[in-house]
Amino acid sequence: GMVLFTMLFAAGVQARYLFGAVVLVAPLFWYLVASTPYRLQRFLAYLDPWGHRKDTGFQLVESLLGIGNGGWLGQGLGEGKGKLYYLYAAPTDFIAAVIAEEVGLLGIGVLILLYALVVWRGLRAALRASEPFGAYAALGLTTLLGGQALLNLAVVFGLLPTKGLTLPFVSYGGSSLMTLLAATGVLLSISGDR
Repeated sequence: GMVLFTMLFAAGVQARYLFGAVVLVAPLFWYLVASTPYRLQRFLAYLDPWGHRKDTGFQLVESLLGIGNGGWLGQGLGEGKGKLYYLYAAPTDFIAAVIAEEVGLLGIGVLILLYALVVWRGLRAALRASEPFGAYAALGLTTLLGGQALLNLAVVFGLLPTKGLTLPFVSYGGSSLMTLLAATGVLLSISGDR
C-alpha cells in the first residue's frame, strides 16, 4: 500500500483523492482486524504489551527488554541474551532488537543512517533517471526498501503492531534477501544509466 500510494502521488494523483481513499478504506481495515481473532489479539497486545506478556505480547515485550538492556553502547557482539530463545523470531523479524541489545542505540543509529543513505541514493537515482519509467521504478523500489525497513524498525520498537516483515538485507531468510538484492540491482542499473 505504501508503494502504491507513493507511486500514485508521484504520477500526479491529487493528495485529496489519496487521503479520501484512506478514509474510505479505514473502516474495512478495522473490520478485517476485529473480525479475525488472532489479528485482534495482536492489536490488543500492541496497545498493552505488558498485559499480554505471557501470550501475544511476548515478542514485543522481549524486544523492548533487549533494546533496554543494550543501552547506549550495547552488551557487546555475541553477548546479547535475547537471541537465546527469549525472542522467538530473533534472526528474522526481530533482528533489530538483537542488534540493539548487542551494539546499543549507537549501533541502531548507524543502521538507520545506512538505510537513510540507501533511500537518499534511490531518490537521487529517481530524480536523475533518463526516462520516466526508470524514475518511477527507482521511486517504487526505494519506497519498498525504505518502507520495509521503517515498518520493521517501528514494530521492533513497539510503534506498530507485529507484522512479520523482515529487516532488509539483515534478517535471515533467502527469499526476502534474493528479492531485495534483485530490486537493488534494478535500482543500480537505473542509477548508472544517464
